[in-house]
Amino acid sequence: MLAVMSTANQLTDRQRASILTGHYVFRRREMVRHWMLTERDLALVNERRRQHNRLGFAVQLCLLRYPGWPLKPGEMPPSNLLECVAEQLTVAPAEIREYSRRARTRREHIQWLASTYGFSGYFQPYPQMLREHLRHEALSIDSGYTLIQAGLEWLRSRKIIPPALQTLESMVRSIRGDMERTTFQNIEARLSPEQKKSLDGMLDIGPGKASVPAWLRRFPRSCSATGILDLLQRIQWARERGIPVPVTEAPSWAKLRQLAGRGARHSVSHFRLFSDGKRHAILAAFVLYMVKELTDRLIDFHNRLIGRMFHQAERNRWVEFANNGAMVNEKLHNYSRLSSALTAARLDRGN
Repeated sequence: MLAVMSTANQLTDRQRASILTGHYVFRRREMVRHWMLTERDLALVNERRRQHNRLGFAVQLCLLRYPGWPLKPGEMPPSNLLECVAEQLTVAPAEIREYSRRARTRREHIQWLASTYGFSGYFQPYPQMLREHLRHEALSIDSGYTLIQAGLEWLRSRKIIPPALQTLESMVRSIRGDMERTTFQNIEARLSPEQKKSLDGMLDIGPGKASVPAWLRRFPRSCSATGILDLLQRIQWARERGIPVPVTEAPSWAKLRQLAGRGARHSVSHFRLFSDGKRHAILAAFVLYMVKELTDRLIDFHNRLIGRMFHQAERNRWVEFANNGAMVNEKLHNYSRLSSALTAARLDRGN
């Protein structure tokens, strides 16, 4: 069924927690992938004289690699990272407490790591480059969470320390809004006045004494000949709206599904409050999507009915065979005796 997430909030609380603390629950495989220190790393770490500085330095390096940002003032690293790094350095994890007390040392380490390993801050031209990347990704991705994850991966691959999560959310919200307005304009421009009038007519009472979108959504669930006729009626009605498929060639299938989801969710009163472009785009996507959904349901009903007919015919054949079993057995015995008699007669004539 159709489902859409509002663009007002790009992340749920669970998704936000997954981004910020997902590395807290890394298993051994993920820790080895992201936090295993190389020989060069160990050599640079061992240049620090005290154990707590070596441990803190290595922890900051691992965090810059994944999730991409260092420790905040007063923040303690996740226990799995601490144990992973301490094991590699043969240092007690408790040494991190002393490191956390020295804010100046942490800042110096971050600056040194940035200059040595090529990490950089989130400043121009990176925000514009990230925006262009996410605009391209948004052509095929409709999830705000997935777009933010794609943005973080793009930043990590270029060793750019990400900005605050709210900054990324704001950028994704803006991009999705721009993409939505562009989609509305593209679809609206491809509709003729007659098609727009036909779409507006969907807000009137439909064949089922309800709004047309509600009527189209309530397609039959039972697989029967009546259900197939009902589906055919709905498909025919939707096609008579005259909305050609090329109208929605501009947006991706994900965007079309999202727009259709809005058509399934909004009431008639909501549609009347929308601008013409938004209303027509959503209704056009909804009609085309419902034609596909209804057609898929029609094919499924047809296949199930045909299968049911074959199954019934096969069962009838076996019932008939069971009812006439005695007669069939008698004929088989007669054929067997006749075959034996013919074979014996042929042998006698040969002798």
